Amino acid sequence: MMLLINEPSLDLQNKILLESIEVSDVFSLTVGPFEGQNSDVLRQQLEPYLLRTIKTQHWFSYYVPTGYEITVNLYQSCEETKKILKQSYHRLLGRSPERVTNLEDICFFQNGKLFLGTVSHEYICFAYPPNNQFYDTLTKICSWDIVDDVTDEQITL
Repeated sequence: MMLLINEPSLDLQNKILLESIEVSDVFSLTVGPFEGQNSDVLRQQLEPYLLRTIKTQHWFSYYVPTGYEITVNLYQSCEETKKILKQSYHRLLGRSPERVTNLEDICFFQNGKLFLGTVSHEYICFAYPPNNQFYDTLTKICSWDIVDDVTDEQITL
């Protein structure tokens, strides 16, 4: 498992995002606790590609206490959603100062398995590269540490 280190610039975050979009067949976005100025716009753009909504207490490295839930939307990765994300979702980690959307914590899946997951506001990003080519791509973009696998975080859809 790879852990992203030394928060990369927004340009490098965007490169990781674009590479992940290209490899994925499904991605998830968690509904954050605030409303951004364009929250409804992004949600409406992605709505036709919504596969399902999951309510849970744990989703990739993020836990909430008993009695609370996280809402996670799973979307189909296709040419249209790739265009939407490329135009509207430029920050892998952190929250934009403008808080333009409350959809955050993007995670990418290939063949039902998580290969890149984030908790954006905590600056957490782990990768489980699906192949050597993707591993090489990530390591050329920025610095990663190789860490022990955390099996509880390896989501399978």
